[in-house]
Amino acid sequence: MPKAFIFDLDGVTTNTVWHHFQAWKKMFKEEGMKFSKKDYQKIDGIPRDEGIKKIVGKVSKIKIKKMGGKKQKYYREFLEKKPPSLLPGFKNFVKKLKKKGIKIAVASSSKNTNFILEKLKIKNLFDAIITGYDFKKPKPHPEIFLNTAKKLKISPRECVVIEDSQAGIEAGKKAGMKVIGFSSSKPKRKLLQGADKVISSFKEIQF
Repeated sequence: MPKAFIFDLDGVTTNTVWHHFQAWKKMFKEEGMKFSKKDYQKIDGIPRDEGIKKIVGKVSKIKIKKMGGKKQKYYREFLEKKPPSLLPGFKNFVKKLKKKGIKIAVASSSKNTNFILEKLKIKNLFDAIITGYDFKKPKPHPEIFLNTAKKLKISPRECVVIEDSQAGIEAGKKAGMKVIGFSSSKPKRKLLQGADKVISSFKEIQF
């Protein structure tokens, strides 16, 4: 029995993929560039600055900061227009974990994590919250999950990560944790390589 479950935020706890995609698309359009869903898959799960470098290539730090600031601004605007919601089954699954005495944490590259959790009114559910401000090396480096385990005071081997991105799955495995890939999209499920299990619903996790 694991002692902790660590949830990614976007695409696992809440569905903010649309908000992120629209914000990226709008920002890149202003820069005279197209941004597709395939491009989004390349940067899903990694910090803004790293995402910009991955799409644009060589670019100055000043330019990255400017582009990242725009993306952040548009992301917040889209969240206000269309408030996020919890993914189906998340709250019930968390209740089951708590009844079993299993700790829960959210670990996300997003620096908007606390803002989103407050919007969803679920911040008090978590025993630990790790955001983009709490680590330096982006996924697939395991730092984010190792820091989460440290904050929970639980061995990485006793933690289960639930992730919806390839970078997140790799980071979880490198941290020495069990990893569950999560996606309700069949095409995306095929892309989640290396997970111990891939699911499309929290109901698929049995103890």
